[in-house]
Amino acid sequence: MRRGKTYYRINAFVAKSLGISRRKADSLLKTQPWRVRVNGHKFDGNLSLRIDPNKDEVLLDGNRLFLPTSRFIMLNKPRGYVTSVSDPYNKTVMDLLPKSLRSLKPIGRLDRNTRGLLLLTDDGRIIHPLLHPKYKIEKEYIVKVDGKLTDMELDRIRKGGIVVENKPSLPCQARLIKVGIEESEVRLTMVEGKKRQIRKMFAFIGHPVRDLIRIRFGPIKLGKLPEGKYRHLTKKEKEKLYSLVGIPLCSDT
Repeated sequence: MRRGKTYYRINAFVAKSLGISRRKADSLLKTQPWRVRVNGHKFDGNLSLRIDPNKDEVLLDGNRLFLPTSRFIMLNKPRGYVTSVSDPYNKTVMDLLPKSLRSLKPIGRLDRNTRGLLLLTDDGRIIHPLLHPKYKIEKEYIVKVDGKLTDMELDRIRKGGIVVENKPSLPCQARLIKVGIEESEVRLTMVEGKKRQIRKMFAFIGHPVRDLIRIRFGPIKLGKLPEGKYRHLTKKEKEKLYSLVGIPLCSDT
């Protein structure tokens, strides 16, 4: 398989397209192959046949099959919500969405008291790659911390090496925006995202986090989206995300 291409065995393609189980798709293809045509030819019964959804035409009873359109939204998460599909004890980000979007899965997590940009999708192909450190996808934050933060103290975070979850943090970009006696503000850009990592790093240098908001995930910016609201990503925005990890965006998406 070439990099940047996603192929499906024909049984998996038919199952996803029709919203049926793989077993039912196998049965259809084995017992009624005459109903299926691939690129103008009768299906020969080969269940290992690979389908490129962007190029190959698969017809069932004369009707072309397509993979379900993937949905991708951006939510401006407020404080007080946990990033979980369900939680019996806390409000979750799903409570901010209409029922029609509650089947989407969050890409990564923002902790309960962290605000800002959270991406959700129903395309399972892309969730893990977008979070994998090998792709070095930047996440940008505005961090407000206690006390008067010096550039020398901030340098300890920039250089990395602060132990979080038994591993040293990676180097990152950090710029002081505002320095006050009681509070300082930092623009932080990093490519990793361990649990409560930013809070732990600033606590380590003696400046606990007061407020934390994510304003960018890769090429996607929070912009002026109101807190607690969501919007669907544009096709161009989705294309940028998929290209980051070498996954093709299906032609019907």
